[in-house]
Amino acid sequence: MSIDLVGDVEREAALEAIAELYGSIGRPFQVLSVRAVRDPGEHLAHMVERGEGRRIERAMAAYGAVYRELAMAQQGLRRTVLLVDAASTPELRRTEDGLVRAAEDHGIPARLLLPDEVHALRDRCLTIGGPARIEPGLVSGGTVATALVPSRRWPAQVEPGWLTALLATDGVGAVSMRVRPMGRAEAMSFMTTRLRQVRAADRLAAERGELADVERERVGVTATAARRAVHAGAGRIYLVDTVLLVEAADRAAL
Repeated sequence: MSIDLVGDVEREAALEAIAELYGSIGRPFQVLSVRAVRDPGEHLAHMVERGEGRRIERAMAAYGAVYRELAMAQQGLRRTVLLVDAASTPELRRTEDGLVRAAEDHGIPARLLLPDEVHALRDRCLTIGGPARIEPGLVSGGTVATALVPSRRWPAQVEPGWLTALLATDGVGAVSMRVRPMGRAEAMSFMTTRLRQVRAADRLAAERGELADVERERVGVTATAARRAVHAGAGRIYLVDTVLLVEAADRAAL
């Protein structure tokens, strides 16, 4: 499903289901987004198979029209892959089975990629033709590419949909989000430390007669809310690193 093409209710339901799926993963994982080149008919047929009744037919008519238009221009179509690893093959198989069952429980269509699809996914991440030369901060071949890592920000400072504009930028190919869920004890310690830092900075600012810092207030609010949620077992804390792979015809364009 392309959540940008559905209504608010369907979008919220889809995002909630995905959040619950991610919440069921108890180990580090990676979310990889790549440009998708697919037959719109195949995608729409798969969508129709999962719904019944006149309502889904009417919804799919509008959805399909916009999706076919985007597919013809190959704009905004992406494929998201969830990557996990393990220390051994049996452990990896257990993780795979658990993820597939969790996805089915939340109504998310998911399947394991075949070996050929994994190789194709790797090639799609970087489309440099011919032999490639790896230099500090640059990969060059038929084209050139580099990786960008945005600085870490607190959740209160990240607006919903912040990645959409970046994905629509020319040259942005693969986007990887490396996620590490924190255990309860680690999360409580992490947030308590941040909260103490904020309070110490507030005291120092008050002694100096400085004005209130909105940035510091956001960190304090986020740390307090996150600490309460973790303590009540109503939420989890994740450390996320985002990497954007940018590709261009030459260094000047890059």
